[in-house]
Amino acid sequence: MLNAPLSRDEVIVFERRFARGEPLAEARSDFWDPCVRELLASRPRGQRDELGDALSLATTTCDRSAQRATFSPPQRRAYAAESYLGFAGEITPTSVRLELVIVRRGGPPPDRITLLAGATRWTSGKLDASVEGDTATARIPYTRSVARALHAALEARDAILRFESETGGDDIVIGEDMKSDLRAFADLVN
Repeated sequence: MLNAPLSRDEVIVFERRFARGEPLAEARSDFWDPCVRELLASRPRGQRDELGDALSLATTTCDRSAQRATFSPPQRRAYAAESYLGFAGEITPTSVRLELVIVRRGGPPPDRITLLAGATRWTSGKLDASVEGDTATARIPYTRSVARALHAALEARDAILRFESETGGDDIVIGEDMKSDLRAFADLVN
């Protein structure tokens, strides 16, 4: 399990005087898990930096022998008690597989979700949610059409995630913390 800070704001920098010849800056990858660093080493620099930074925010497990990192949404206190939208997936040296994770707490499993952002309205296909206690979780592949709708939600001032079920629906606001977590992976679809 990768034990990295939950955000860049939580990194503490200690001021010190540098000796002659000592580097003044560290590489971004110095803050990543060594397994993640090795896994991403063969990727182009820009892509490597984006993936490494995103993985440092997510809950990540990296397997050196299988050359694979799997990840799920960050473990935030708010996510432990509230419904949310996040990313999960798998990264290998040559591929990235992303899924949008839909978690609904305290309501019936959603049949569908709808993202509402300004003039954009996107509705998922039928969801197959697993239920554990009062929590329903569903996953959908992160396709280009999902990416377009999510980007609209991330850019909108007010974005809503609507859970739709046979008994009705309810909405949650996609707040700034959730948007920040989603942005880490949102641009990784080619």
